[in-house]
Amino acid sequence: MLNKKHIGSNFDSFLEEEEILQESEAAAIKRVIAYELQQKM
Repeated sequence: MLNKKHIGSNFDSFLEEEEILQESEAAAIKRVIAYELQQKM
């Protein structure tokens, strides 16, 4: 049987429950900045 713990919640809620939301957001921001810098070079 499927674990229905997160059905109906959004991905941010899932990450928050797993206590990795802030780390995930920081990594995403770093990737966006690196990508933008690469496009400018």
